[in-house]
Amino acid sequence: MYAQEQFAHQHCGFLFQILICGSKARFFRWDRSSALVTQAFDYVKEPRYLLEFLLGYMRLGEVERGLDPSVRLATTLESDTFRKAVEEFI
Repeated sequence: MYAQEQFAHQHCGFLFQILICGSKARFFRWDRSSALVTQAFDYVKEPRYLLEFLLGYMRLGEVERGLDPSVRLATTLESDTFRKAVEEFI
């Protein structure tokens, strides 16, 4: 489950994937509760679909690609507070 691994290691609200099997391809848009999947298409005979997707994706900003803009690095105070709480717990 590549989507599950990406969600476990990246701060994103959704993500896109392309599945290629032989000459057939499908697009996926995953979020944390479901997936939208296109019908399979032959990207050798109809390369336009793949090209349009990749060109469109390339033009998207980070948030439009799924990055969660609410995630930020902890401040020094937050980090110190967390570290102290863990040490006290242990």
